[in-house]
Parts: sequence; structure tokens; C-alpha cells
Amino acid sequence: MPHLSSQQLRAWRGVLELQAVLMPKLEAELREETGLTINEFDVLYQLWRAPGGVRRVGDLANDVLVTRGGVTRLADRLVDRGLIEQRREEGRQAVQLALTSTGGHQIRAAMDVRFRGVRRRFVDLLDAEEVELLAKIWARLQAHNAGED
Repeated sequence: MPHLSSQQLRAWRGVLELQAVLMPKLEAELREETGLTINEFDVLYQLWRAPGGVRRVGDLANDVLVTRGGVTRLADRLVDRGLIEQRREEGRQAVQLALTSTGGHQIRAAMDVRFRGVRRRFVDLLDAEEVELLAKIWARLQAHNAGED
């Protein structure tokens, strides 16, 4: 390969191929046991992590791996299911999303499913040093690529 060595290509393809194989399996488990998609889980999880379970839509869009419009569509579905609610501050245009008590129960159950799958299909297959090394690698790559157009 003139552009990447075979080892570099295997490293890059490994990331892509692992994601392509792993994510559908994790999503299928999550959907089967909780009825949530991975993106719905991510919105609920980010709200669960937020102080008071409340985030502005724009801020939430920065933390989930979908567009702002995608967050709005996800939020509409989650509102319809009673898992979150929209809040508007008087005199402000920004919409906030808040986790409901039903949503709190749902995300706690979903975290058990989601992280059990991540542990079984990823974490348990690595030793502690490999986990630490991967965490450092992802942090370095993310920091380098953050904010680039």
C-alpha cells in the first residue's frame, strides 16, 4: 500500500470493523431488553449524568453522536413516551430537556443492559493495561481532532 503500511491499515480498519460488528449487536441487545435505540439511550444517559437531569438541546447535541436536528427528533419520541419533558424558560428561546421519573427508571435499567454488553463484548476481553492504553489513545486522538473542520 503506498499510503499506509499494512500494519497502519490493519490498525485503522480494526477500528472501523470492530464498530461495524459491535454496535449492531449492542443495539440489538438494548432494543430487545429495553425497547430503546442506542441514540435514545445516549440522550437519556446524557440527561441522567447532567445536574438535575436537565440539559439545553444545543448542549446535548454536542455530547450525543447525532446532529442537533437528530436530537430534536429523538427528544420528540422520548417526550411522546413520557421519558423526558421539554421545558422553556420564559423570555428565552433555548429549549431544555429534562429526564422524567419514568425516564430515570428506564435509563437505570438500560444502563445495566448496555454496560453488561460492553463489558462482555469489549472490556472483559482486554487486560487492565490494554484498557488504560486504549483510553489514552482515544483521548489523544479525540483531543487532536476536536474542533477541526
